[in-house]
Amino acid sequence: MNFYCHVTTWLFSIPPVTLRRIFMRIQIVFIFLFVLILQLQADELKAQRLSLSARQTSLEDVLKQFKTQTSYDFLYNPDLVEKYGLPVTLDNKNMDVEEALVKIFQNQPYLSYVIDQKTVIIRPKKETSNSTLIIQLIEVKGKITDDKGDPLPGATVGIKGTTSGVVTDINGMFTLKAVNPQSILVITYTGFTTEEIQINGRTQLVIVLKQDIQTLKELVVVGYGTQKKVNVTGSVETVSSKMLENRPATDVSNLLTGQVPGLTVIQNSGQPGRDQGTIRIRGIGTLGSGNDPLIIVDGVESTMFNVDPNDIDNISVLKDASASAIYGVRAANGVIIISTKRGLAGKTNITYNGYTGFQQATRLPKFLGSVDYALLLNEAIINDGGIARYTEEEIEKFRNASDPVNYPNSDWVNGLFSESGLQQNHHLGLRGGTEVSKYALSFGFLNRGGLIPNTSSDRYALRANFDQDFSKKFKISLNLSGTRVETDDPSISVFDLVHRAYREPPVVPIQYAPGIWGAYMNEHNSIAQAKEGGYRKEINNKFISTLSGQYEIIKGIKLRGLAGVTNQWTNLNTQAKTLNLYNAYDDVLQTYPVARSFRSFFSADRSETLELNLQSFLDYEHTFNSVHNLKVLLGYNQISTKTNWIGANIFDLISNDLDQLDAGNADTETNYGSAIDYSLRSYFTRLNYNFKEKYLLEFNLRYDGTSRFPATNRWGWFPSFSAGWKISDETFFPEFNWLDNLKFRGSWGQLGNQEIGNYGFISTYVPGVNYSFGGQLVPGIAEKGTLPGTSLFNRRIRWETTSITNIGFDAEFFKGKLSLTGEYFVRNTDDILLPIDQPFILGVFGNPTVNAGAVSNEGFEFVARHQNKIGVVNYFVNGNFSYVRNEITDLGGRDGPGRAIGDPIQNIYGYVADGLFNSQEEVYNYPSQAVLGSAAPGDIRYKDLNGDYLIDAKDRKSLGSYFPKINYGLQMGVIYKNFDASIAAQGVGEVYNLLSGQATHPFVNGAKALDMHLNRWTPENLNAAYPRLSLATASRNTVPNSFFLQNASYLRIRNLQVGYTLPKGVLKQLKLERFRLYFSADNPLLITSFEGFDPEAPLGDGNYYPQVMTITGGLNINF
Repeated sequence: MNFYCHVTTWLFSIPPVTLRRIFMRIQIVFIFLFVLILQLQADELKAQRLSLSARQTSLEDVLKQFKTQTSYDFLYNPDLVEKYGLPVTLDNKNMDVEEALVKIFQNQPYLSYVIDQKTVIIRPKKETSNSTLIIQLIEVKGKITDDKGDPLPGATVGIKGTTSGVVTDINGMFTLKAVNPQSILVITYTGFTTEEIQINGRTQLVIVLKQDIQTLKELVVVGYGTQKKVNVTGSVETVSSKMLENRPATDVSNLLTGQVPGLTVIQNSGQPGRDQGTIRIRGIGTLGSGNDPLIIVDGVESTMFNVDPNDIDNISVLKDASASAIYGVRAANGVIIISTKRGLAGKTNITYNGYTGFQQATRLPKFLGSVDYALLLNEAIINDGGIARYTEEEIEKFRNASDPVNYPNSDWVNGLFSESGLQQNHHLGLRGGTEVSKYALSFGFLNRGGLIPNTSSDRYALRANFDQDFSKKFKISLNLSGTRVETDDPSISVFDLVHRAYREPPVVPIQYAPGIWGAYMNEHNSIAQAKEGGYRKEINNKFISTLSGQYEIIKGIKLRGLAGVTNQWTNLNTQAKTLNLYNAYDDVLQTYPVARSFRSFFSADRSETLELNLQSFLDYEHTFNSVHNLKVLLGYNQISTKTNWIGANIFDLISNDLDQLDAGNADTETNYGSAIDYSLRSYFTRLNYNFKEKYLLEFNLRYDGTSRFPATNRWGWFPSFSAGWKISDETFFPEFNWLDNLKFRGSWGQLGNQEIGNYGFISTYVPGVNYSFGGQLVPGIAEKGTLPGTSLFNRRIRWETTSITNIGFDAEFFKGKLSLTGEYFVRNTDDILLPIDQPFILGVFGNPTVNAGAVSNEGFEFVARHQNKIGVVNYFVNGNFSYVRNEITDLGGRDGPGRAIGDPIQNIYGYVADGLFNSQEEVYNYPSQAVLGSAAPGDIRYKDLNGDYLIDAKDRKSLGSYFPKINYGLQMGVIYKNFDASIAAQGVGEVYNLLSGQATHPFVNGAKALDMHLNRWTPENLNAAYPRLSLATASRNTVPNSFFLQNASYLRIRNLQVGYTLPKGVLKQLKLERFRLYFSADNPLLITSFEGFDPEAPLGDGNYYPQVMTITGGLNINF
């Protein structure tokens, strides 16, 4: 109040003249500030800089680019801009705001703009009347042809910036009605470049499309480089990321199933973390264990399980010697090259792919319930001359379930496979960069719960790929990848748990009371051991880093190099907990007697592998006289690997809550370990020559030296030759409008196989052998080969050699809509390592390994691909078929029953069944089968193949093979507007399997019986499907024989999927590039006549963890 009074008094005490001067000065100050603000606004128009690049881009999209780079907003009527805004073409950098707006609107005849502070208002031009804005729409007709003048039916003709469009008819003609005369037409056709044509008021158009040069220049990844697909002369099959990106697979091997002709993938298990398929390329090449193909990921050897399928850009499968010889001694079983995604120039592309779902077993064995089990067990005992185990009264108790504790109907299998198997996968990727610096980053997480309690697997995957161009001549790339896989299982192996659950009968209770677990034969309880028996946790970490670079010395000559380091370390901890199993309640003792108490223990294993991979290359490429094209590669590769493993265990833990090596009985503690070194050094070259890209030649040569063989046999040469002829480019070849390309090719080469383990050629020693010295046992060592279970060494061993001859053709039809490839191959492997018997008088136990065997694989492959568009429907159909015949051609004199010259490697060898005996008279009148045991009515009758009236081992023969001769796959997909659907199927043929386990041994050693045994032989059921029941452990009916041989051919739907992608208009509002929702089913259907657990199950499928059907829902989002 006092302040106000003082100011008022001061103000009114000023003289009037002085007061006017003060107000005038204030007005001048305000005018100056106003002018300054206007100037600042003008300066701001100059200060904000932006760069715009557009080629026939809609005005609205250009305005969005403008807005993202400045602080200005736009105000306009969307209908006005969409209808009257013309496409914009410009490429200007570092413009100010005013300059950019002038550039944008300089060719807009109907629209103008004004700037109001920081808002750009778009409106019709003042000189344009409303009637002028009503554009006279026109009708446009035209014809689409190729460069030869042939019409292109099915080409899509659209209006840019709209959803309007038509498809050309059989004569390539089209008609568009009510078109803006300034619109731009967009013409697309498979195999041809996309064209954009401005109408400019024309009503008749003839548009010529050119064949897509990128298709002609499509590159295929081969060993240590790339080649044009049209110039490849070897057998190389590629799988692009487009064929993989929407499949919710957990492992790359699952994705390849049915995709590649000649590639067999056998899924042996559905267990989380252990469901990698067994891969074979063109049959089985050796009698040993080294049948796996070489896996190369971004230039270095790795495994498929360490690659997130979302990171894959493409996969190349090298199948013949011409394609694989560049890898020499590691490539006898083929090569699979995986290339991961790399950065792209432009704005950062962010992708998210994720799904969640659940699993269930595709097929579980169907065992008998308690009533049928008791009835059939009684029958088996009586057949063997015994007394029935269960009385009618007891069977009735099973039937009416009046005492479920003592007379249960336990379902052990579904009790063990009781979990829902929830599954989730998340993958986030970022790709971007500039023309000189690019990056690709990704993170993936996969979680899979198992069907068995306490089984699960988690995989974490990080990947970072960087490319930097320091100049036009010098470039480097850095690849970093890390994976961590955590696999949890019960302490008892899943293999044993499944085996036990398949044996535990329904008449034994799973639990008498909570926590009181029942005991089968006083031995085990699979469900109790899975839930409370302890744990096994394996953590596998793998980190791979590679630094590569290239320098162009002069034009046509490049120097390249790569240095890779792979570090893998594994931790494995296992704790078996003390677990009591019980018998039925004892009324006298008033308790449940302990049937068995499992001993506790803890073990810890640690291993680490370090691999160093060095590669250097010199590339030369030149074209002489425009027709002679020459490429030469010189290379050097050195690999060294060191592995260390240590472990320890201890028994009798103090408590189930302690899992440490110092928490048990010290007297029971043991330790162990090993260390292994391995090295490989290689020199190689490749020469490619073609004349006018019509006559094609390729030569490969590799000189390998490996530490796995003695110095005298350490080095070897591995050559290959191939040639191709594009006959369709010949002037004498008739021109067919429907034939685009036809190429014939052939190749021959040799490869090696070094996968025999380490130190097989030198004498090694076994520690922990006790000797008698001075009347006492003292610890010592012994040479391998002098102890049972060990083998002698051989200083003369060398690698196995595989020679492959390949003849094939490639053809394309109907402007690239259909492609066909056919191949015939012969793959012979010699010098296969086999153990050779030694005279016992030498005093040795193990037989040394020598190069003595040989195997042949011969077959053919065929693949067809078709893609097309009918109206608004896009579709594709891909199919492949392969046949391979495997045969042993030499065994070094070690021929024997079940493995002889002419047999397949996975041979099924046994007796030939001739039905069942239906009477004792038939048994008497038939050749003697006493060698197999006495026969009775209901037993299998075997054929006397050699006619000596005696059924013995000499009457056995080859019955078939466990490995399929025929493989085929089919993939189909369709896209209709925003909806898509696809199906992937795979199957095999000419493959057989023997029923085993409970199928042939019901009740033996306490096993249970299957539903199929209800149709067993009895005097009342003479036409039974299965022999009479028996408890005999060495029953004559259980020897390998054709009675239990079944066709294991199958057709399996591997994936079925439907999806929906949001329309572009919605995506614009959400500021997304893609949003796809899908539902998928893996392994939803199996068609087979095989009655065993699964036609893909290995022999002895009584321990088989079933394959799983996975139902998922997922999202694909691009930002």
